[in-house]
Amino acid sequence: MQNRLSRFCLALLTLCSVHAAAQSTATDAQYAQGVVRVKLQPAIAQMVEKAQLPTSATSSVITAKAGAKYVTTGVKQLDAMASKVHAVSMKRVFPYAGKNEARHHQYGLDQWYDITFDNSEMTPLQVKNLYKSTVGIMCAQRVPVYTISDSQKYRRITPAQIARAQKASATMPFNDPMLAAQWHYHNDGSISGCKAGADINLFPAWASGVTGSSDVIVAIIDGGFQIDHPDLKDNVWVNEAELNGKPGVDDDGDGYVDDIYGWNFMVDSNDLSAHSHGTHVAGTVGATNGNGIGVCGLTPAPALRPWPTSLQPSSTLPTWEPASPSARGVSPPAARPTTPSPKPSTTSRR
Repeated sequence: MQNRLSRFCLALLTLCSVHAAAQSTATDAQYAQGVVRVKLQPAIAQMVEKAQLPTSATSSVITAKAGAKYVTTGVKQLDAMASKVHAVSMKRVFPYAGKNEARHHQYGLDQWYDITFDNSEMTPLQVKNLYKSTVGIMCAQRVPVYTISDSQKYRRITPAQIARAQKASATMPFNDPMLAAQWHYHNDGSISGCKAGADINLFPAWASGVTGSSDVIVAIIDGGFQIDHPDLKDNVWVNEAELNGKPGVDDDGDGYVDDIYGWNFMVDSNDLSAHSHGTHVAGTVGATNGNGIGVCGLTPAPALRPWPTSLQPSSTLPTWEPASPSARGVSPPAARPTTPSPKPSTTSRR
């Protein structure tokens, strides 16, 4: 009986081990392999920067020196750990920001590094735990793998719907045909399911002369939007320095190369991929009013700056591994942070 019980317990233990291993594998698949993310203490970050990084937009990566296998920083404990885990490079998560670098320092963005290691015997979880216990490291995390959802749904507008929209009430302040359907601006209760007065009371603001200004630059932090959309193109922000500068050069010194219309932080590129939701949000903020097409924007004359990030279902937006309380002040996004505009700016976070 005792032998039978022992064999049963051993079998159960084996099954539990296999199940745990399967769970671990599934979890590991959610994170990038061969890399971990750390946040250095401010003094350590300054030591690393002064010892390794020249002041240029391409200086954000530290690699092994000639003849060396692993990366060295001049910081004893970091170099010892790099040798232990076979770290071959350290890259700032938020690259050198040119004229805005002082602000990066102010908010601790210069403290975040991605450390790439070449060690088949260590998992990111193991390396993360090693760095987590290293003096001078505020926190260490694995790097999640992000995917962009392509399952966009577009609503087709029929000729009959267009005809009805063009007969918008003559009492509307602008002639944009879909304005009467924008109940969130002005809700008179005539639309089925809507409660009169459940709106932002926008029409009186327009009537009082509040019409917006092109001096106000609004960053659309969402999916990218269609910069040549007929109802948006006249209000899209343009970085004149980059537009009239040299290709491949950071002409305005803000740390981003050729950011003529904005930046795609999801893929770290100036390639702005239009998304249905980002375009919708941009229209709410700054669609051209009084042009007889489409909808109305809240402020008829803002400058829109697309800064697309990952757009996924709200329940699956990118998350981070829990950090220590001392490190929760700044959790880096999937890609680079927005840089302040040279003009007064207002940021729309929808």
